[in-house]
Amino acid sequence: MPELDVVAFVTRDELELDPLDINDGVNFILGKGVQTGKLTWRKDTVTSPYVHGRFPVREVMDAVEMTLVVYALGSSHAVLTENIGVLIAPFTEQSEYELRIDVESQAYHWQCERADYEVAFATETLNALLVPVQFTIYRSPIAVAGVI
Repeated sequence: MPELDVVAFVTRDELELDPLDINDGVNFILGKGVQTGKLTWRKDTVTSPYVHGRFPVREVMDAVEMTLVVYALGSSHAVLTENIGVLIAPFTEQSEYELRIDVESQAYHWQCERADYEVAFATETLNALLVPVQFTIYRSPIAVAGVI
């Protein structure tokens, strides 16, 4: 199966830095697959003791929770640790940011809130100087660009 051309950035406007390439192949590699999350609706409904069922009176899209895994790389443990810090900062030190993933020139861009994260330090990944960082990202249900 051919490899797709995937470009992935996270903006760092509040940090006053240029966007961070999270799939550069040198410091970071995007994990396999991006779970874009499930779209849900917040609904207000009414019921009646005289009518079966319930009836919606207001429905709005809720924030979407998505999962993103990025592998941090390094030529030494010190460089790896530094890259993990660089990777985590735009997701956690800004109140909002834009996540941009382009697959074969098809844009998927979302406005996101501060993320939760987990760094999976395991002996085999540390020895390989390749550590996965899993982010739980809360994003707008309406894409800035793209259809998802």
